[in-house]
This record gives sequence, structure tokens and C-alpha cells, in this order.
Amino acid sequence: MNQADETVLGCVLMKNSLWREAAEHVTAADFHDPRHGAIFEGLGRAIATGEKIDATTVELHFREWGVTGITADQPWRWIEFVSYPEMVTQAAELVRESGLRRRSKLLLSDALARLGEPGFDPAVVVEDVKRGLAETRRAKLEVKSLADILAIEDEEPDWVIPGLLERQDRIIVTGHEGLGKTTLVRQMVIAPAAGVHPFTFEPMPPIRTLIVDAENTERQWKRAASWLAEKSHRAGSRDPRPHVMISTSGRRDLTRPDDLGAIHQMIDEHKPDLVFLGPLYRLAVKMNGDDDVTPVIAAIDSIRDRGVALVIEAHAGHAIGANGIRDVRPRGSSALLGWPEFGFGIRKDTSDGATPEMFEFVAWRGQREQRDWPQKLQRGGPGHWPWLPIEEWQ
Repeated sequence: MNQADETVLGCVLMKNSLWREAAEHVTAADFHDPRHGAIFEGLGRAIATGEKIDATTVELHFREWGVTGITADQPWRWIEFVSYPEMVTQAAELVRESGLRRRSKLLLSDALARLGEPGFDPAVVVEDVKRGLAETRRAKLEVKSLADILAIEDEEPDWVIPGLLERQDRIIVTGHEGLGKTTLVRQMVIAPAAGVHPFTFEPMPPIRTLIVDAENTERQWKRAASWLAEKSHRAGSRDPRPHVMISTSGRRDLTRPDDLGAIHQMIDEHKPDLVFLGPLYRLAVKMNGDDDVTPVIAAIDSIRDRGVALVIEAHAGHAIGANGIRDVRPRGSSALLGWPEFGFGIRKDTSDGATPEMFEFVAWRGQREQRDWPQKLQRGGPGHWPWLPIEEWQ
């Protein structure tokens, strides 16, 4: 029995209007008994609709709220703990403190266990503890007036690739098989390491890149990227090769702490500005439903939180759109569609006058901010970059 839990519920049953006051201090997750948390949450929903609930009627909702094992006489006993309903704030603070203590112990216990395993990067474990402890605190939303927001001085974007990607931006690049999306991604990550913009080919501040390739081998990289690295070197301000770090990791599962920790460890060691991951289907065991994709997204966002820009390669699905053209949206859960800042796919240009070497760079999700992404691409001929915006070719 947890008296603070039951006192909070008793106060609310005696005076429903106190639920909102209690909710300023406590959430369902804070209650020692999860059934009490479910009742507190259910009371909030019901009271918000104007329903009056007391010790007699609350039992009628137990099945709806998924509560079992609470007998009809227990809500009456909760009321017995209440000297006066307004003590709800004091009781809620005790529930909150108990919940915080309980979750912190679990978090630290898990961290100690992970630190005892050689596969876990201590820096990642410490960051997880910091994040977990921050999440245990009750969030208080900050409010500013529109006048204050409009008075904020504009800051220059922290570009990784000028006009395209800021730090913490995420782009997923898709394409149909055999069209050259992997080559396009290589151009996007190697040229900037030499100080060359990957689409305008103008000078830019050179960056460091980390590539986690779950599909291609080192030999494939040697054959496919050597000439691109040489061209980037000639066009740029430095040799990109020492500044592009590649891990041909093979299939991995980003939801596994050791696999994710290994990537964080590489970020610690090499301090990249841009991280490439892909292809996405080889970095997760399953990607079909939202339940599969949600932990993958959370894992990738933990990489993004390191202050890097992310370029992610994914395969396009096989669905045919209303126009009879195969879709370029990523294969798997629809949860991927609204997640990144940018989502683009390569497909054949079927418009009038298009040549076999012309392709569309299609946005399969609306851009969160307007950037200078090309709309059409063309394969470069001998001596040219692999992919050229149409206007650059003409």
C-alpha cells in the first residue's frame, strides 16, 4: 500500500476540481502502483468532459481504464486518508518525489550494469544517464510573447553544406534500384570534405565526414570512390581522403545499445560534421510498422543530437502512384515520412524532351525550410562530376 498515491486519488474523488492542481505536480508514471496511475489518468480524461466521479462511481470506469484487482471498497478507504481535500498538493509532491527516486535508481542501476560490459562506450552511458535524469524532471513549458520572439536577433545558420544542410538537419535519400543514389550520396559526402559544394561545385569550408556503410565493402569503396576523391581533391582546397572516415560495418541494429554505442564512439574519436548512415534497412532488424521504426528513429536522433548533419540512404518502395509512376518514398513504416527535415528520391525524368540521362530529384515530403536542392539531375559525362544539376550541364 502506498498512502501518498491513495491520498491523491482520495482528494480528487472528494473534489474533482483538484485533479488539475494535482496534475501540476504529478503524472501517471509517478504513482508507485501502475493501477493508481491509470486511475489518475482516467480521472483526468473523464473530469475534462464534465463528468462527476466519486468513490461510488469510479469503479464503473475500471474496465475502461484497464484497471484490475481494485475492489469496490478501496476508493472509500482512499478517502479515509484525506484530512481535507486541499492536501492534494502535498500528497502529489510526495508521489512525485517517490517516483523520481524510483526511476533514478533504475536508471543508475542499468548504467552500472552497462559500464561493466566492454561493449558499451562509457561516454554514451553517461549521456544516457544525463538524458534520462533530465526526462524524470517534470517539464515546465516556457512562454514568451510574440513581441519577444520577433525581437530575437537572426543568427547565421550553422552550415555544414552551405544552402543545403545545417547541423542537426536530417535528409533521407531514396531511389529505385540501379539509378545511382549511392553514387549521389558519395558525391554529397566526399566533395564537401575537399571544400567543394556537391551541387554548385563552388568553394566551401571543408568538413569532416563519417560514413557508416552497412552494405558495401572496403573493396567496393576503393573501386567506386577513388576517382571521385581525386576529382574532389583537384577541384577543392584539400585532399578529402584523410577527412572521410569509413566503417564498412555490415548489417547492424541501431536499437541494440552496443551497435549504437559503437557509432557514438566513432563520433567521439573522429568528430565529424556530417554522418552518413545506410542503407536504412540494414541498420534495423524490422522497419515495417510504427512500433518497429520508432526505436530506430530515436536511435538515429541520438546521433543527430551530437550536433552533426545526417545523410541517410534508404530504398524506395514499390507502390505505384496515382500518376502511374513508381513512388520514391522510403520503404517501410509511414513514420519515416514526416521525420526528417528533407526527403528526396531519384527517378527517371519522363517529361517531354528528357533524355535517358536526365532524372528528377523528387521531394517526397515538404521541406521544413526552403533550401537550394536541385529539382533535376543529369549524369555527368567523362571528366564531369557523377551527378550534375541540369542547369550545370547546360
